[in-house]
Amino acid sequence: MSTGGTIMSGWEQKLEQKVEEQRITLVDSQDAEYDFLILDEFCYNEQQYLALASCDEKTDTGSGNDPGEANDITVVRVGEGAGQPMLFAVTDADELYGVAKLVEERFGHLGGAV
Repeated sequence: MSTGGTIMSGWEQKLEQKVEEQRITLVDSQDAEYDFLILDEFCYNEQQYLALASCDEKTDTGSGNDPGEANDITVVRVGEGAGQPMLFAVTDADELYGVAKLVEERFGHLGGAV
């Protein structure tokens, strides 16, 4: 008999816990917050990077026409600024091309037929 609440199984609870552990909030220059999940950590040219997937409708820009359109992967470089750990946008064209190739090898194209 249901009491109106949702009862989660053990694996659902573990999955939810794992998602919370992998959640990260990024803040832009206007102090807007965006939530992402960390999909992967990897190195490229001796730099550390994170591959992130949006879990926030503010960054979910898909129109619904392409099932993979809103599932873009965001890559940020891990570094330091003012002695604090920080994440940086990848803006250099060569660096962006290199990390994009690695992400494509790891995850493939997220759109297309399901």
